[in-house]
Amino acid sequence: MLLRQYKGFLIAMLANGFLSLALTELNHHLAGWSITLLIPAIFVLYAGLTLDYLQGLTVCLLTGLFHDAALPVPEGFFTLTLPTLHLAFHHFRSKLHKKGGLGTILLAQTLNLGTLILLHISLSSGLTESIVRHLPLILLQLFLSQLLLFLIGLYFLDIQRKAVTLTRARFVEAKGRST
Repeated sequence: MLLRQYKGFLIAMLANGFLSLALTELNHHLAGWSITLLIPAIFVLYAGLTLDYLQGLTVCLLTGLFHDAALPVPEGFFTLTLPTLHLAFHHFRSKLHKKGGLGTILLAQTLNLGTLILLHISLSSGLTESIVRHLPLILLQLFLSQLLLFLIGLYFLDIQRKAVTLTRARFVEAKGRST
């Protein structure tokens, strides 16, 4: 009974964990070219559009804590930004299409770009050289991160929704057999 109440939360946490693992592996292979792809908005899509506010906020806080521990970012950056992104998605979810769509991906693109620009500004304060020297690499990372979000954003959201549908079907099946 308790599992049914929190299955969306559990699916969101598992999916975020698997995506974090895949993204870490991709960044490991891109490290030779000094490229790091970050797509924080994708970790908030399902939680902000589908879960209730408190469960989605918990998913975002836990995912943010995991990212802060695993990535070389300022302390608490993702712990603060992922719940903020969740708040934006939760606020606009009544205006977005239920299954995703162009409005959803454009909102995700905008919020992701804003978060990455904020991250690069906070990281550039520690540089000893001018940021102009690093600008081409920063722009390449922004472009590749936005492209990756565009390519897999709605697909990742759809996988999480289908996982919830599959678990719901199994619970109904299990109920039918017991009666």
